[in-house]
Amino acid sequence: MAGRLDSMRVGVRGFLSRPFLGWGQDNYERVWDRFASASAYRFGPQNQDQAHNKVVDELATKGALGTLAYLALWGTLVWAVVHR
Repeated sequence: MAGRLDSMRVGVRGFLSRPFLGWGQDNYERVWDRFASASAYRFGPQNQDQAHNKVVDELATKGALGTLAYLALWGTLVWAVVHR
């Protein structure tokens, strides 16, 4: 669980670094390389490809604009199911 929490913390730091457009599609590895602290490697060498939290991953890689689009898609799906 500690590794996942480290990964989410790094994702939040990546989002705060580039809040509007993020780091780009599938570029979480770059965020990890830039913001992971030495304590994140206490379990051995790691190369994270995801934040292990979908919303944090969207925020870090696609920024606020991409995350809003992602949440809008889910909102539309839920709305359609409820109204069906």
